[in-house]
This record gives sequence, structure tokens and C-alpha cells, in this order.
Amino acid sequence: METERYVLFSPIGMTDPIAEYHDGSMLHIARKFKPERVYMYLSKETSKLDEDDDRYARALKLLGGTIKRDIDVVKFRRSDLVDVHLFDEFYDEFEKLIKQIKEKNPGAIVLLNVSSGTPAMKSALHTIAAMTDDAECIPIQVATPLKEHGKKWDDVNKFDLKAAWDCNEDEINYPNYQDRCSCSKNYNLLLKVKKEIIRSHIDACDYSAALALADGCGRGVSETAKIYLRAACARVQLDARGMEAHLRQARADSRVLLLFTPVRDGRLRSVAEYLLWLDMKLKRAEFCDFIRGISPVFLDLLEAAADKACGESIDAFCRRFGEGKRILSIDRMSGNPLGERILGILEEAFKGYGGYHNSDLSPAQLVPVIEAMSNDESLKKREKDIRNAEQNCRHMAAHEIVSVTEEWIKERCGLTPSDILAELNGIAEYIGVKRSEITGSYEKMNELIKESLG
Repeated sequence: METERYVLFSPIGMTDPIAEYHDGSMLHIARKFKPERVYMYLSKETSKLDEDDDRYARALKLLGGTIKRDIDVVKFRRSDLVDVHLFDEFYDEFEKLIKQIKEKNPGAIVLLNVSSGTPAMKSALHTIAAMTDDAECIPIQVATPLKEHGKKWDDVNKFDLKAAWDCNEDEINYPNYQDRCSCSKNYNLLLKVKKEIIRSHIDACDYSAALALADGCGRGVSETAKIYLRAACARVQLDARGMEAHLRQARADSRVLLLFTPVRDGRLRSVAEYLLWLDMKLKRAEFCDFIRGISPVFLDLLEAAADKACGESIDAFCRRFGEGKRILSIDRMSGNPLGERILGILEEAFKGYGGYHNSDLSPAQLVPVIEAMSNDESLKKREKDIRNAEQNCRHMAAHEIVSVTEEWIKERCGLTPSDILAELNGIAEYIGVKRSEITGSYEKMNELIKESLG
């Protein structure tokens, strides 16, 4: 696993680099995280001390020998900085500096020392970190050794780095020193808010919106969650290949695969996923899409039901013309006992009007075959109900500009959208799609994605 890379942005305070026989905040953060580079922000007072003896960079050089890393040092000098209490000034300047640091250190996490400097400096860094949503800025607090307020040296102008280093208990006890670093509790407030919005989008099955927000959060959202969201986007578009490609990228195990694809059999799977798609449309009150969407799955359900009732595939009696176009063929039905029987059923159903063998395979052809060949009365009732919904609702919604509501559907076919979905699920049960296997599938997948957000 790749090790995280860090750089440190640190205002310099009067207890840096060493005070009271322990690391100051800047040095202590560097001791724990071993940053590649330390950016020091020096006020008028600390700039003068730095110019006198270069104590801060020299202390980091000594630390580098201990932690086996050369640490680059960059200094932002503000020798003219007197108004160290002005929050707005620091916020604006720190925001610009941190942006520059990110650009110069792509892929590295920027640590923010919020324990050194003036209260205004610390507050500005806290606020910047809280309003960052990409998890690339982490505010680090450093407790004083005795949990007391930091103390100054008696005279910072007479600081002796060698003596301070030799007496530094953090150095003496390394690597078993007391780690006093902690991440600020207010870290990434904006990220937390965005994650809640992402969760809301996931609950609403709006995976595209959730993914757009997640991508904008950088490291703040796990890569696994982003891959799962891409897989969910493919799933809701009924793109099985795309979904499986994303899941392979995530190295999904059998448990995860089952949450994304509860039915594995090819033909049954496409039916199950479409029914789940219709269920989602229903939950989102997208009634127009719902009613227009019943025909494709109804045809697949009827064909599978006819196959089961006949004991043989209806497809064997069809000719293919172009992509997906199938026509019942009299030639293929003739001379075959089952084909002859189906031909007789269709002749009786169409009463000599013809057409059944010159048009695409449709419910109009399959329904009479099932009614003649099956003894399942509940199946026959469901077929009639759905056929009625198609004729009285679906065709009008597909070809006219109408406002499709729950009441509009019930007025025209006597069934609510929920009733229609229940009838479709009943036919699916007949052909082998168990409702217990698919119920709540999207909700279970959503919980997995939310848990993986990080």
C-alpha cells in the first residue's frame, strides 16, 4: 500500500522549536508525520529570531537525522506583520498560500499546525480546514506535555539549540516518545455536510448526483465508494457489462456482487433488474416513465411464461430480421407438433385476420398461446390486467402529451401503479424470479455504498 505523503504548513510561535524540554508544535508534528517539506510562516517577531540563528530550520535538520528524512524548508517571512490579531487578513493570506502549496505538492496531504502562532492565525487555519472538502488539508493540534498552556523560554533571545536538543525529552525517548498530536475535532465540516448530501442522493437512487459530489471531495470519499457509485450508475441504466467492469475494478467479493446483482441467471437477471428499475421509478413518483416502461419487460415475461407453458422455446418458431426483430414463421411452425398447435391457437385467436406471422413477436400473439397452454389461472388474470394497462394507459402516455399521475392510471385501467408492478412481479415469480431475492435490492446496495464513503 502506498504511504501517504505529507507537507506541513506552520505558523511559528514563541515555543518553537523547543520549549520546556519538549518539542514545540511545529517540530512535534514533523517528528510524527515525517513531512517532505515544512512551510514556515514567520511574523515580525519570529522572523527576527530566525534571522539571528536560523533555529527553526536547524532544529528540523537535527530531527531529520533522527527520523531518517531530509526535510526541505520554505519560509514565508512577514517582517512587516504587526497586527497579528486580524483574522480576516490571515484567512485570505493563508488560503492563497495553502492553494500554492497544494499546486506545488500534488498528491501530498497538507498538514496545518493549529497550535502555533497567534489565536487569529490558529482560528484562520481551523476555518480553512473546516471549509475544505477534499481531505487534503488536515489541522493538527499538539497538546503541551503537562496539558498546560504553552510556556515561553525565560529569554527567547538567548536560545541555545544544542542545549535544548540535548535536553529534549521527545528526542531522548524517541521512538517511544509521547505522541501529543491529534486531528482537530472541527476538521472538514464542509466535507461532513457534503457526505450527508451524498447519502441523501444515494437514498433517492440519484447516483449521478452522488458521484459528481463524491468526485469533488477528492480523498475525502474513498475510491471504493466512487467505484461503487459508478457501478450503481451503470446498474440504473441497465448496463450490466459496465456495472461488472466497475465491480471488477473494486475487486468486489461475492457478497458485494450479490448486492448489485441478486439474480445471476442471464435471462432472469435482465427481467429482475428491469423490475427493480420500474420499482425505483415508482418510488420516485415518475409515473410517466413507469407506465411507458412496462412494455419491454411485459414482452420478456410473456415469452418466458409461454416457454414454460409450452415446454419449449417460442423463439425456435421465429425468424430474425435485423437487430432484435423476430417474426413468427408459419414455415417453422408447420410440421412440428407443438408448432402446429400454436399455429392453430393463433388462427383461432385472430379469426383469419392474419398479421400474427407478419409482425414482431408481441403480447397479442403470446397471450392466447399462454391462455390455451397453461392451467395457471392467476397467471392468466395477471396477463389480462397488464394488457389492459398497456392498451388504456401506456399507449396514450407514450404517444400523447399527458400528465400521468397515480390517479390518472387507476381511472383508465382500474389498477394503481403499485398494483401493476405487483402483477408484473407475480408473472416473474411464475418464470423463476423469486421476489424474496430481489426485494430491497437497491436499498441494500445503497447501504453498502454509504458504508464505504469513509
